[in-house]
Amino acid sequence: MVEDVNAIDKTGLNTLISQAEAKTEATYTPTSWAAFFTVLKTAITLRDNVSATQTQVDETIVKLQKAIDNLTEKANFSALTTKLQEAQQLYNT
Repeated sequence: MVEDVNAIDKTGLNTLISQAEAKTEATYTPTSWAAFFTVLKTAITLRDNVSATQTQVDETIVKLQKAIDNLTEKANFSALTTKLQEAQQLYNT
């Protein structure tokens, strides 16, 4: 059975790609970003593919959502650094 290309709904994929493109690499660990970015590039290619099937679109949505969910934020040490500086100042007085 051949799918009607005009009937393919990429709305969900487009929305998820927009959300993914708003992510900032500097916020996430290199390993999680690399995995995420690979899936994002695949999703963009599929979005632009006029021959994509609905099944491919639906599967890519699931994969991209999982990649977004698996992004791991880098540790933020700014609060710890501030406290250490405060402790150092107290120690020096």
